[in-house]
Amino acid sequence: MSSHPSPTGGAALMIMRVVSALELVSLVVIVLNRVTIHLPAITSSGGPLHGVLYISTIALALLLPFPRPAKWLAVLPGVGGLLAIRHSRRVARRDAGELDARQSLISIAACRQRDPHRGADRHDGTCKD
Repeated sequence: MSSHPSPTGGAALMIMRVVSALELVSLVVIVLNRVTIHLPAITSSGGPLHGVLYISTIALALLLPFPRPAKWLAVLPGVGGLLAIRHSRRVARRDAGELDARQSLISIAACRQRDPHRGADRHDGTCKD
């Protein structure tokens, strides 16, 4: 079982989602501006805005109970925060699945201890009658 709590929801995770999405949008705007019309106003305001969003994404990833690889993913510019959230959710689902499987095996073992000739229903872990 994992030593980190599951990042399944909460206000901090919602803020992380919003900041990560805004970071990606800001990077896309800066790059599109650079390769198309190159307006100085977008460059001068978009650059610092993207920088703040980028640093905020990294800080949030460090503060949230994400697994270590997810924290490292957050360092990637533009998509890092979104990848960190995705990775954390996958790890949480995997850990939850492993926990369900362990609980089912424990239930089967308990049934067999009570009566070795009986099994357990594999779907819900209850003892068969």
